[in-house]
Amino acid sequence: MQPNAINNEHVKQVFFLIIICIIGYVLYSQLQEFLPALLGAITIYILTRKLFFYLTVNKKWHKSLTATLIIVASLFVIIVPIATLIEMITNKASKIFGNKSELLQGANEIAIKIKEYTKIDVLGSETLSKLQNTGTTILPKIFGATFNVLSVLLMLFFMLYFMLVNGKAMEKMLYNKIPLHPKNIKLLQQEVATVVVSNAIGIPAVALFQSIVALVGFYIFGVNDPWFWFVLTCFVSMIPIVGSGLICLPLAAQLLLVGQQWQGIGLLLWSVIAVGSADNVFRMFLNKKIGDTHPLITIFGVIAGVKLFGFIGLIFGPLLISMFLLLLKIYSNEYAIKKTND
Repeated sequence: MQPNAINNEHVKQVFFLIIICIIGYVLYSQLQEFLPALLGAITIYILTRKLFFYLTVNKKWHKSLTATLIIVASLFVIIVPIATLIEMITNKASKIFGNKSELLQGANEIAIKIKEYTKIDVLGSETLSKLQNTGTTILPKIFGATFNVLSVLLMLFFMLYFMLVNGKAMEKMLYNKIPLHPKNIKLLQQEVATVVVSNAIGIPAVALFQSIVALVGFYIFGVNDPWFWFVLTCFVSMIPIVGSGLICLPLAAQLLLVGQQWQGIGLLLWSVIAVGSADNVFRMFLNKKIGDTHPLITIFGVIAGVKLFGFIGLIFGPLLISMFLLLLKIYSNEYAIKKTND
């Protein structure tokens, strides 16, 4: 009688879990465009929750006012760098296109050099036609992407407000609903916080340090507008695998094409050796200080995360892999049969 009861309970449990998974999948399929906003809100919440609780509990600040101030500060941190980049790119473009004759002459000289080395006529009618077609198709995508970013930011801060205001109740509810031993729930909480902080702070910090090293090279080898390329390098350095190479290598190639041979070779070597080493050394140092995340977890996590979640995947990709490994450990703690020595 007892075994049948146990089996019936197991059947009910599995059936209930299947229903939860089905409903969860339906919700995910319908709301997946809001997932980056949710992940972004979770990230900022984890980074600011201690400050929020300190101000509202210890200093007795009003919750709504404190949440609003944190949102404004977060918006400032996100928007100001992006606005600075857009302004610098706009000014750079206006200077370039303001003198069309000089632009065409420089482009023609570079095109001749490329044709000498590669036998490819980049200013040929076929190439120009392809560039024109690309331009007509990419502009709508840029406007669409801009609108999507604004929508994600609006939803992100909307969710963040309610996360902060109801933070204690939300954390208590999650603590009570997660079907794990309290010790493992604490372990899960610590791991999530560590990986989020490690990536949310570590990735921009590594990009900044790498860009400073690149800036030194820009000055040494005579790159025009070094501060413009420094800011641009800060942003692209957060892109996995390629990173700063998207800026440094084309600049080195441009120096070679205009006849500045030793500067081009020097910048190329500087980019590969100094900038590349700065990335690896500082990333490992920072991981040890903020969170001891294995480099392979960061690399493969970023690759998977960007594909799944977009830009916010830089943070949540490594978290996904870390959570997978942690869940294996928790499963072992919760359910694995302990071996005994005969």
